[in-house]
Amino acid sequence: GILRDFHEGIELTLEDIVRMNIVLSDDTAANILLKMFGLESVQQVIKELNLPNTRFDRIMNDYQGAREGRENYTSCRDVANYYKELLKAERLPKELCDKMLEIFTQQRYTYGLPALLDEDQLIAHKTGGITEFGTMHDLGIIYDMDNKPMLICCVMTQFDEGIPRFQPFALDIISNVAWIAYEEAVEQKVE
Repeated sequence: GILRDFHEGIELTLEDIVRMNIVLSDDTAANILLKMFGLESVQQVIKELNLPNTRFDRIMNDYQGAREGRENYTSCRDVANYYKELLKAERLPKELCDKMLEIFTQQRYTYGLPALLDEDQLIAHKTGGITEFGTMHDLGIIYDMDNKPMLICCVMTQFDEGIPRFQPFALDIISNVAWIAYEEAVEQKVE
């Protein structure tokens, strides 16, 4: 991430760090948050939010931890349930949920879900992936013309090494899924 290139001693707010993690996919910012709150505390919140297929066992880019079998993982269902929590604000404070949704709308990587939609289309999402492991994802909320949210979770995994340029291939599929889903929602409203 870009945060590691800033000068030592830079003062950032908690919101700045969260924003850098989400909007710019800055792993250094994620690690600051994980160290600030602690892996056990993060796991406790994950448990309280009833996200059984999500786990943080190491900081980002801790390859030694990965070699030792400590992994971070989640599922589309857990991510969808997390977004539902942000929309409903049943377990977390509404102000916090609204702020997180607002931060997700500022995602700078728009080559996934938003790529084929109007640039004014409101989308709260998180694009990401690990190219060397052959994964790409974009998960989030597309708001329809009445501001009604639609959850879309797309995850692509490269099982076949023979797919050249996997990342653009996966992002093309993800953007088409979003476009088809949005068009279908618009058609249903018209009927």
